[in-house]
Amino acid sequence: KCFVDNANKLAASLNTGTLTTKGEPINFSLKNGSVTLNDSITVLYSDIQCVNGVIHIIDKSLAK
Repeated sequence: KCFVDNANKLAASLNTGTLTTKGEPINFSLKNGSVTLNDSITVLYSDIQCVNGVIHIIDKSLAK
């Protein structure tokens, strides 16, 4: 499953909220200086700039 948002989202610009993706909604929050997705997934590496967007590496799969 692929989760894509149509805008560049840098970790520093995120607080708390929901991203609507081409896959399904992803809830995100800032906890102890780290971005957390769906209350259990941690962003390990963020803001990797690519030609066609930004990549964030996470520690678990978003797919259910």
